[in-house]
Amino acid sequence: DRVHNAIAVDDVEFVRDAVRSGKVNVNQLVRTPRFQEGAALILIAARYASLKTLRYLISAGANVNARAATGETALMMAAYFQGDDGQIRASNQDGYMQTARTLVEAGASLENAPHNYTPLAYAAYAGHNRIVRYLLERGARVNADAEAGVVYVNTPLMMAAIQGHVETTVWLLRAGADPRIRVYLGHTAAELAMK
Repeated sequence: DRVHNAIAVDDVEFVRDAVRSGKVNVNQLVRTPRFQEGAALILIAARYASLKTLRYLISAGANVNARAATGETALMMAAYFQGDDGQIRASNQDGYMQTARTLVEAGASLENAPHNYTPLAYAAYAGHNRIVRYLLERGARVNADAEAGVVYVNTPLMMAAIQGHVETTVWLLRAGADPRIRVYLGHTAAELAMK
């Protein structure tokens, strides 16, 4: 709890001291309210846009592509969260935008394991248009891992459509999102939007 809370408030000195003393490893999994099975410290830092702690963890050798047991990465956390919801320290999108940039510049993957959501899908679901545009500019695949017009998890376009994010949907379509892609035995983005 102490490590999680220190990261949540961006107490980089506490985290640095814990790592230097050997009490915690930069790639160690820590139980959190969201990840009961544990999440790498870098995911926690990204979730709270704790930039000082994030930068320290990267400089200390943290794996920027670490995954939670649920398949989520630090970049997915930065792409999804975007403001103050009563639990998040940052009060604006800039902290999450900077977090996403820091992670990408440090080598974080724009994609995910096959048949898993991507950071772009998370940003689209949240309607976080600045991160959507940034990830597209950096080369994120707009149609995820679609093959022959079929996917096993929702594409970024489907995620935006489900939430009714019109501007996000337009950005994705302009970037080449294919509205004809269908979830295996399921719906297209338009059909999901109608539901």
